[in-house]
Amino acid sequence: MYRGIQFAIIIIIPLTVDNPTWDDNLAALCEYRDRHGTVNIPDRSSHYPQLGRFVYNLRRQKSLLTQIQKQQLDELGFLWESSLDAKRQQQWEDMFDRLVAFQQEHGHCVVPQQYEKDPPLGIWVMNQRSRWKLSELETSSSSQAALTEDQRERLAAIGFVVRLRPGGARKQTKFEQRWNLRFQELLAYQEEHGDCNVPLTFVKNKKLANWVHTQRQYHKKGQLRWDRYQALCDIGFTWDFAEIHDESWHRRYKQVKTYYEQLQQYKLQQSDTSKLPTLSDRAKVWKDNQRRAHASGYLDPDRKALLDEIEGFEWRQE
Repeated sequence: MYRGIQFAIIIIIPLTVDNPTWDDNLAALCEYRDRHGTVNIPDRSSHYPQLGRFVYNLRRQKSLLTQIQKQQLDELGFLWESSLDAKRQQQWEDMFDRLVAFQQEHGHCVVPQQYEKDPPLGIWVMNQRSRWKLSELETSSSSQAALTEDQRERLAAIGFVVRLRPGGARKQTKFEQRWNLRFQELLAYQEEHGDCNVPLTFVKNKKLANWVHTQRQYHKKGQLRWDRYQALCDIGFTWDFAEIHDESWHRRYKQVKTYYEQLQQYKLQQSDTSKLPTLSDRAKVWKDNQRRAHASGYLDPDRKALLDEIEGFEWRQE
């Protein structure tokens, strides 16, 4: 019988379910839970140092565990984030909110190191630059001191400056380069489609679709840099989803109206069949959807009036 939690063996990753080291440590966790009502042992437990180290390794190397091992730990009520990690994350969120407030007030994120109005913020910003640089080193990517990918994304979104240089010049971060690349792709999309309303289902460029969605989310939270907001506004970017749907409706309406106008011209001129106007499949589906919405009583009266103005448009199925 397994005796003495203090003799738990530190895991060596990678592990397998058949590995006795895993089974012994799992048994030790069960025994600890039976005694204390939890399996969340402090990382630096003086009473159970080896078991605490085992738990610490689990959280650090979760991606190397098998699905079965994760499930076994979940069934024990294991928390993948320690209370200390949660506290650190909350502290980071609080300071980030203060940086956002600074950015909104001053238009940039270059907080002086000795910022009299909020001294801790100046020190925190300096530390984030150091942590950012550390996260760019492959050997330090898993270090607790390094910023996570999500943290860097969020800092970049509000214009965080990593490397200050004399005269204000600075090197673009990879996140700024990525933003500029997506912006150029959006311009290309606009040229092809006539708007900036890239749907999330846009398979041709999924990264662009996600990026467009993210810009709206950042803007909604007040975390989008002013210069980026202005750049998007300048090309007619739509921030509100209701406006997007309205724009989409009017774009289809214009296509259908043009089709019927050309059809009337064709009938008057009695042109040859090779010049018979055509309607795209999507516009045909849209037209049928308007008929169904009208039949069900869901079509907006103003939109119905616009469709009634089209000569040749029939509410019954053609």
